[in-house]
Amino acid sequence: MRVLLTGIVLIGLQLVPGVTLALSDNPLAELGVAPWRHADLVHTTYEPRADYLLGLGPMRKIRGQWQPRESRRVIGVLARATWLVRSGYSAEDGLNSLVAALGAQDDNTVEELFRCQRLKCGSSGEWANRVFGVRELYGSDRNQTFVALSVRTGEIEHVVVIYAVQRSNMRQYLHVDRVTAVPPESGSQ
Repeated sequence: MRVLLTGIVLIGLQLVPGVTLALSDNPLAELGVAPWRHADLVHTTYEPRADYLLGLGPMRKIRGQWQPRESRRVIGVLARATWLVRSGYSAEDGLNSLVAALGAQDDNTVEELFRCQRLKCGSSGEWANRVFGVRELYGSDRNQTFVALSVRTGEIEHVVVIYAVQRSNMRQYLHVDRVTAVPPESGSQ
């Protein structure tokens, strides 16, 4: 199930007993980080139970299929947002600002899982379409940055992916995926 959010929405969601997440148009709100102020929200999506392919290597064609060279699956709640960066600012600066803000939160333990820049990320079109499903993120392979982070807040693990890209029309986009891992369901009685 995908839900497209527009405007500011705040919903409480209980995943497991004692753990409630708030859903807003900012996927990093749960982690104490505000959206980057030099960009305007384009769209957000939310999936309460996502099977997320976390890219941990550059996008390559492997056995005829485009996929990250290394990856792992994360099952959890997916919150996703894309912003258009305002003229005069850099999407890469936005990415670095968000990474720094995540690390600056006292309650967060941040581990970088993978980072790439420019051509070392592989095909921008494949990241945009196959991984994120956001056509606006298709840009120049020479003007992209991708970072995957593990962010722990207490016992809860969040996987955060931040992607910055410049399109051929010089528009720059900043994209964030946050997947809050859901523990495997135990058998019902």
